[in-house]
Amino acid sequence: MSSFPCLARFVSGSGQVRYRLGDRLVDRYLEFVAGRFRPNTLRAVAFDLKAFFTVIEKAPLEVAADVFEFLAPHTHRDRAMVLAMLLAGLRRCEVLGLRFEDVQRAPSWAAVACAACSSSRARS
Repeated sequence: MSSFPCLARFVSGSGQVRYRLGDRLVDRYLEFVAGRFRPNTLRAVAFDLKAFFTVIEKAPLEVAADVFEFLAPHTHRDRAMVLAMLLAGLRRCEVLGLRFEDVQRAPSWAAVACAACSSSRARS
């Protein structure tokens, strides 16, 4: 029987509090969240993921496949909104406030600047 999800709190070499759940994919996502959000948000996300995976009893890759399957029949607009949240780290309210002119795209990166955001966010 797997020990996933087992929420573990630790302090990184740089002195930052980090969380792990015991799955490589989920742990990498938590590292992503740790780099973009405040410590309280990281703690809340870690706890929510633990609760989620405890209840549904599915592996993270199965969940990811289900999410992408759910998005498949939807419009390009819906997929673009989800990708903006996943890849640029935007919150739902920031994505809903975006205008076409807020998105600047280049071959290897995309930047999003919007009035609702506290600052421009870039993903390379």
